[in-house]
Order: sequence, then C-alpha cells, then structure tokens
Amino acid sequence: MRQVVFTGGAPNVSNAYTINGQLGDLYACSRQDTTRLFVSPSDTVLLRVINSALNQQLFFIVANHMLTVVAADAVYSKPFATNVIMVGPGQTTDVLLTANQSPGHYYMAARAYGSHFFLNPFLE
Repeated sequence: MRQVVFTGGAPNVSNAYTINGQLGDLYACSRQDTTRLFVSPSDTVLLRVINSALNQQLFFIVANHMLTVVAADAVYSKPFATNVIMVGPGQTTDVLLTANQSPGHYYMAARAYGSHFFLNPFLE
C-alpha cells in the first residue's frame, strides 16, 4: 500500500474477481461451475451488476455487445448505450443486454480500474 500512495498507482490487481461467485473457465478450480447466461436470439435481459469489492472500481463488459444503462443504485436514469460500465464499490448498475449478435459464447468480464503505474527506486 505504501508504494501505491507514493506512486499514485492502483493497488495490486487481483486475478480472482468473480461473477456470481465463480472465477470462470480460465481457472481450473471453477471451470465446471462457470456462470452461464442462456439468452435466445433477439431477447433482451436485465443484468444488475453489483460491485461488492471494498475499495476498487470495476469495469464490466460482455464481449461484442453493447449495454444499455437504465439505472444506478436503484435510481432510473436516461438510458444510454455503452460497451463498458464502471461500477464503484458498493454500487449497483442495471443494464439491458440484447442478444443481437450471432449465436455463440460471449464472455462477461470484470477488471479493476488502474491508472498508469510506475516504480520509482528513489522512494524507498
């Protein structure tokens, strides 16, 4: 943490963020239990994205899809489309996902926000 304070960089980025408590199929320990969302072509589903991390903003995407943000923290908003959302600690964001791509498998992913990180040996 000391290094983060001095450099202004992001805290250590975890490689174990979960979606519905599952790490995903990139990790052998949860490959069998990966969260899967089955959507019929042209259907629209509501996803409530919740960041339960204590101190990190998270980016969330669904590969090759646009998300329409319709609410944040249970307050409706003017809908807007984006390919990525950032969800702060303890925040919820409601998005609409329309299955308008070719049928297939599309990853949902979350990653922590981080700005430029550098090491300065003179700070030690």
